[in-house]
Amino acid sequence: MLGVDATLRVLRPVAGLYSGGQEVGRPTPLPATQCQPGGGQPYSQTVPPGNYALLAVKQPMPRMQPSPSLSLVVELQAAGGLDAYSQEVQRLVSRGWARLELFDQHNQVQSGYWRVPVRALPIRPSLSPVQLNSVPQVGNMELCLRVVNARDRDVQSLAKIDPSNTSHYKYPSMVSNIPATLQGNRPLSLSTLQPSAANNLFSLLPYTDHEDPPPMEDPNQR
Repeated sequence: MLGVDATLRVLRPVAGLYSGGQEVGRPTPLPATQCQPGGGQPYSQTVPPGNYALLAVKQPMPRMQPSPSLSLVVELQAAGGLDAYSQEVQRLVSRGWARLELFDQHNQVQSGYWRVPVRALPIRPSLSPVQLNSVPQVGNMELCLRVVNARDRDVQSLAKIDPSNTSHYKYPSMVSNIPATLQGNRPLSLSTLQPSAANNLFSLLPYTDHEDPPPMEDPNQR
């Protein structure tokens, strides 16, 4: 997490799946982490001003039917800062949210390194990409994350997390992945999206014909 306001002390992401703006299953609170001062990081044009937090966690996704209407919504909860009565906020409260569409219009996993702006509340998963882009950003906060196929998770786990090296993270397209013929359809039913009975274990994402590239190599290790 980059561009974190200096008044925030702790961040916790809460990950949820949505289909056509409708929640699929229950959101998953991920471990909270302490915010770190950004002043010690080397200057880089790709790093927004502010502090940072290393959310070094893996979030498995259930094996489900691919669909361009499926998206990952991450709520950002934080402790710190002042409330309306100028009292420091001690508990975790919602501060913003980010959304990333998981499949393209060809039902291929949008694997790769992504950089998603954190938007102001309230959480509105059903917004189109253009509408989402009109929602104000929360300061300079950006969520950096990777989406990988389950079969590539061992290789991708070798990637080093470095908050000063974000040039290979890219912003999602503002063009919707949902074909026009599907825009007005009902969201996928929960029964369609349940993990298969033959595999009750969670995988990072469904298997496809796409193979993820190896993680970025650290130039200092050459």
